[in-house]
Amino acid sequence: MNWNNLKVFCAVARKKNLTDAATELRISASTASRKISELEDSLGGALFNRRTTGYYLTLLGERILPIAMDTEAQMGFIMRQASSGDTDKRCVVRIDLPELLGTHIILPALSCFQKDNPHIAFEFLNSVQNIKLSGHASDIVIRLSAPTSGQYKVRRAGQITQAAYCSPKFFDRHRTALEQREYDTIPFIGWCDDFRHIPLARWLDEATRGAELWMQMSSLQSQLAAISEGLGIGVVPKFAAARHDLVHVLRDCPPLNSGLWLMRNSETEGHLHVDAVMECIEAALHDNQSSLVCSQAA
Repeated sequence: MNWNNLKVFCAVARKKNLTDAATELRISASTASRKISELEDSLGGALFNRRTTGYYLTLLGERILPIAMDTEAQMGFIMRQASSGDTDKRCVVRIDLPELLGTHIILPALSCFQKDNPHIAFEFLNSVQNIKLSGHASDIVIRLSAPTSGQYKVRRAGQITQAAYCSPKFFDRHRTALEQREYDTIPFIGWCDDFRHIPLARWLDEATRGAELWMQMSSLQSQLAAISEGLGIGVVPKFAAARHDLVHVLRDCPPLNSGLWLMRNSETEGHLHVDAVMECIEAALHDNQSSLVCSQAA
């Protein structure tokens, strides 16, 4: 099986669009189409249902996608390991972490780090779901729950508080309904159906007694933007809510406190560039711990 064909398959599955996938891979759309056809011929079945609205996985495509993505991650890891031994090349560190934690806590810490380590580059992956770590190939992973398996060295790096928030103007408009717990009259913002099983989504469902969502999104960053615009109530981390001057609501329900777990790929042991990034992340989490957690989510 041609690895390049598999790489195109992963890109089209992510983008659900042939042109966007080709742009990402810096190839022509016709080349991407040809490689998908070659892969389908080698597997003996269609991988996508081709529609005017995009490319959607068939049952065969859904079955092989996790394996293909694991292979893609492992190939990327191999390339990074190869480049890390060459002092003339830039070393790339791949980090998988929660979206808002990266935006508000980790990225600001990289400003000084960049000046001292110009040879280190980054690849960030924002994962909502707890993917199978044993088949994953990120160098560093931050999760809100401890893994049960995988090739990672794990340690607890703190705690994070998440709760329901809204904008001040939204709170003023819906104060009475909130006080009387008339949740069926309030617009709530939450996760799409594919993510309803994650702790944040379950917490909001329980706190609102199963109130129907007015707006569903697959990104926490998008939810935070919608909440800040006064479009509804949603669940976000305390540190993000504080930076956007949001109001803590649904206070009768205890906030969601989760551990922060910092994981390092065991195969990067002894790699100085990964050591440096780990130290930077650990310092950022330690320095911001007071803003990350609060029992009352105030």
